[in-house]
Amino acid sequence: MIRNLAFPFALLSAATSVGAADWPMLGGRPDRNMVAEATVLPDTWSWDEGGDGKNIRWTAPLGHVTYGAPVISEGRVFIGTNLPEDDKRKGGVLKCFAEKDGRLLWEAVHEKLGDATEDDVSVGVCSTPCVAGDAVFYVSNRGELVARAVADGAERWKLDFRGTLGVAPNQASASSPVVVGDLVFVVTGHGASPRTGKVGKPEVPSFVAVDRRSGKLAWKDNSPGARILTGQWGSPAHGLVKGEPQVVFPGGDGWLYAFEPATGKPRWRFNCKAHEKTHPEGDPETTYNLISAPVIDAAPAKDRATPPRVAPAGDGRMNAA
Repeated sequence: MIRNLAFPFALLSAATSVGAADWPMLGGRPDRNMVAEATVLPDTWSWDEGGDGKNIRWTAPLGHVTYGAPVISEGRVFIGTNLPEDDKRKGGVLKCFAEKDGRLLWEAVHEKLGDATEDDVSVGVCSTPCVAGDAVFYVSNRGELVARAVADGAERWKLDFRGTLGVAPNQASASSPVVVGDLVFVVTGHGASPRTGKVGKPEVPSFVAVDRRSGKLAWKDNSPGARILTGQWGSPAHGLVKGEPQVVFPGGDGWLYAFEPATGKPRWRFNCKAHEKTHPEGDPETTYNLISAPVIDAAPAKDRATPPRVAPAGDGRMNAA
């Protein structure tokens, strides 16, 4: 998180880097494995306001709070943030910069919600966008899945999770979409009420797949339902396990949920809070749940530089390596 009005977004200069490729989504690719191909990157840098700094190609101002990460696709850099404190408008914003020189190409502003328990006053667009083809997809601070044209930011479509599905976010909407084939997978952000600690509408979906071209819902699932502990701010991952595609969602109850991507048929679930004790009345030991995106590492052992300590079995079991 960047929380400093004077701290800009900076692109490091790496003129001698080798194998640099686009990084169009959180983790760089659908399995979220975060393996970059670029080499000979700078490992030191510095920046002084008004100066050129060391190993800095360009800088650009963001809002005063930035939770998301930048993505890069075909010469453009996208990042979500909020509006500066001195801006009379209040809201979140997705910015698009030219990768070459940091020039602002376009921005899309989303007005704040009236209820701060659903859209906290200190945050903006927390979602890390995903670029697929000529469109960029992200979740706004208003709980909307938005598709825009990469070229000029024109809105293609918008799916309002609150208005259409009845989603009630807990303080923020933060999921980072993943696009595979014709579908966009994302966590809706449905949460427990900050006021009562209870889930008002357990039937509301937490995990959805949406047609990338029309914005229409392909399938939905309301896990974890009433078991959501606070909010749901995580992001899904997609990968092949034993040759079969799976999409894995982090749930607000601390469980991972896997589905068949095309149909939404449940495949397995895994309790990441199994190490915790349960209180006599049935409540969990803590309200900690899953915020990060899961990483799918299903590559054959021969293709790994270092074998992992655990590897997916394809059905929710974890095998020790």
